[in-house]
Amino acid sequence: MSRSKDTTQVFGRTDKLEQKKIPMIEVTNLYKNFGKNDVLCGMSFKIFKGETACVIGGSGGGKSTLLKCIIGALKPSKGKIYIAGNEITRIKESNLNQVRKRFGVLFQSAALFNSMTVRDNIALPIRHHTDLPENTIEILVKSKLELVELKNIEEMYPAQLSGGMKKRVGLARAIALDPEIIFFDEPNAGLDPIVATTVDNLIIDLTKKLKITSLIVTHDMHSAFRISDKIIMLHQGKIAKVGTPDEFKKSNDPIVLQFISGGNKNEAGYRFNPT
Repeated sequence: MSRSKDTTQVFGRTDKLEQKKIPMIEVTNLYKNFGKNDVLCGMSFKIFKGETACVIGGSGGGKSTLLKCIIGALKPSKGKIYIAGNEITRIKESNLNQVRKRFGVLFQSAALFNSMTVRDNIALPIRHHTDLPENTIEILVKSKLELVELKNIEEMYPAQLSGGMKKRVGLARAIALDPEIIFFDEPNAGLDPIVATTVDNLIIDLTKKLKITSLIVTHDMHSAFRISDKIIMLHQGKIAKVGTPDEFKKSNDPIVLQFISGGNKNEAGYRFNPT
């Protein structure tokens, strides 16, 4: 089911007028409960073509559940989700797999297969979804590694890689099929500040080079302010605020202030009083 005929034809960043016509990710009145536990309670938002959006919020606020619903790993209790114009909550698994070819996912742990070399980890989605010959796949693997600033590690195994290298290899695999959308699950988790900044800069660089739309689940506010065009804050299963990083910095909303400052009022005032 295609909601917009032109979403499969248009690639790259567009002007603001066109972006408003083409939400690459659209969530409408989304609910998800587990028994009597309501985790998502009527969320609605849009992310337009070429945008980088960060989803923030406290533990148990629904970030991970929301991401799982959007990528089709969980079925919502109610509501609709559109990916590049395709409503995914009611389509067959075979059709959902076709939609999944249009996005990549970088999981929190990178989710590399320990028994596979770096080459085979990156080549996995290419081999699964295409009939390309191995010599072409080899070229693609090298090119994806170069995009994430890694070279000559194809024969290495995940256990031989640092945490930052694992994240970059996972990102290389996420872009293996040249997706229009990439989903990131806590890309900076477990990384020191220097490596985390490197990963942030890589996300910014790839977004521009590949002209992709990104949705990033994170608890790292420094990262969210650095890389996002839009921030979506969740609180108790609902959307507390949607805005630009600058709008969040200037916000006087007590929920926003408490989350970003960690409950430290002095720190909140320091961060959010514009100078």
